Amino acid sequence: MMPIHRRLETVGRLLYGDRWQRSLAADLDIPAPTFTRYARGEREMPSELETRFAEFCERRANALVEAANQISDVGRMTLVAQGSADHRVDRGRYEDHMATA
Repeated sequence: MMPIHRRLETVGRLLYGDRWQRSLAADLDIPAPTFTRYARGEREMPSELETRFAEFCERRANALVEAANQISDVGRMTLVAQGSADHRVDRGRYEDHMATA
């Protein structure tokens, strides 16, 4: 398993970019200087904080999946609406063509 300081960095960079330490420390409710020591591997992270971090990751992952599902639903609805509009336009063209034929 990846060491905790590497997991902190991986998740932090994915969520917050290059300025990840303060943001992740705040989300985990850990003082920034203490968090920095954990993130550098200078200090061992207590197991209860590791558990808090794992729970945070799970909540964030669930929120991202939910957001992705909502985006996908909107995308599908847009495609369906566009398909209906395209069908109406094609039918209109067909009716126009039949009227002039």
